[in-house]
Amino acid sequence: MARIGIEWYNDYHKTANKLKSSERSAVGFGHTLSGTKVYERQDGEEKENSTQKELGAEQGLNKQKTTVIDILYSVGHGNKHGLLKNTSSQKPTNDQETDETTQVETTSMKWWIVDAGEMLQSEGIFERWGNADFFGRLHYILGFHSVCSESDDRGQRFARHLENGENMRWAWIRACAETESGNVSCAYLRAENHVSDTLNDHWIGKGHVSPDPVCPSILIHLRTTL
Repeated sequence: MARIGIEWYNDYHKTANKLKSSERSAVGFGHTLSGTKVYERQDGEEKENSTQKELGAEQGLNKQKTTVIDILYSVGHGNKHGLLKNTSSQKPTNDQETDETTQVETTSMKWWIVDAGEMLQSEGIFERWGNADFFGRLHYILGFHSVCSESDDRGQRFARHLENGENMRWAWIRACAETESGNVSCAYLRAENHVSDTLNDHWIGKGHVSPDPVCPSILIHLRTTL
């Protein structure tokens, strides 16, 4: 059973512009992609559904444990350090970070899509995201090298391309090309080891899925201007 997670952030309480399309993009992805949606989070608040509760009971999980997912689609504002998730109305003090970034569990996840600007900015990317422990079993991070615009259907378009048999990297590039223009650059960071073949990864049930690149020996970063 393929397991899907989605999260989106709209309201940044004046620390960044409020987003209007992030929910539609994330929910459209979750509704279009075949599989079971087991994780949903809006503005920092997790929404636990019946499937998630059943899975938690099966695995002996409590609410503090991370639900096992294969793919996570995240939407919000971003920077080179990750997806911004500051939704607190409290004004930060001088010794507090204005924007926090998402902390995700990657020990079982295969694909993380970050529909937010600059997280995959090429400068210093391997120092930021190249830790083998962070990657765990992760095959790809897909996102943007540059800033990007809001889109209410990028997630749905990406899922539709996956459902039509496109591999992960081309499905993302096509979805970005259909929803962006000008000098926007989408990107991905891909892991490999001696047994993996993530270059040709497809969605589960739609084609080849590589063995997990546990303790990756190489990371490949690609960016392309749309």
